[in-house]
Formats: sequence, C-alpha cells, structure tokens
Amino acid sequence: MRKISLFAEDRGHEIVLKALVKRVLAIYEVQAKIQLVSVRGGFGRVLTELEQYVKDLLSYDCGLPDLVIVATDANCHGANARRKTFQKVVEPIQAQIIYAIPDPHIERWLLRDPAAFKAVLGKPC
Repeated sequence: MRKISLFAEDRGHEIVLKALVKRVLAIYEVQAKIQLVSVRGGFGRVLTELEQYVKDLLSYDCGLPDLVIVATDANCHGANARRKTFQKVVEPIQAQIIYAIPDPHIERWLLRDPAAFKAVLGKPC
C-alpha cells in the first residue's frame, strides 16, 4: 500500500485536498494511506515545520512516504515564489514532493466550483 503525507497549512487545505486525493486514487484504483501532517500559524510556521518534517523523515529510518503533498496558499506572493521557497527545504526528498499552492487562496478554488464546495463542506458558498 502506498503512503501519502499531506502537509497542509490548515484544516481547509486538509479537507479539500484529502477529498481530491481520494478521488484520484479511486479513479486510478490505487490504494494508499493518507497521513495528515498539518500546521497552524501562517506561512513562516509552515516553512519551519516542513523543514523539521523533512529532517525527521531522514533521521528516523522508517522509510520515506511515496508522496508528500505540500499545501499552502500563495497569498500575495504567487505560487512560483512559494514553490521556490519550499524547494530549498525539501531538496533531500524532492522526488516525493508535489505542491498544491492555490493562488491566492484555497477558497478561490472552492468558489470556482460551487457544487464541489457544497459537496465537500455540506453548505453552499
């Protein structure tokens, strides 16, 4: 069974991306365990905690996950700038990393698809 770590900025990212990942896994008939690794406290805290997470993965010989999804809002900085900042931190495990960086915020993703918003959160936007 595959192991996927979802390193998310907040509960909103967790909910949306976990549902999205489960959907993709089902479509491609892949079984995976999703581990939620979340941080609260803004981008600076996300960056610090991600750096520690990578160090821990490398320090404890428990094997790397097959995939690490790093999710944070771009805010006013843009997705490319956020990605570049993360790339320095995740360089030792870059082959396992994909980014989910909505620009500017995860809420914009949801507002682009009101039906999905209601399906995920149970209430219309």
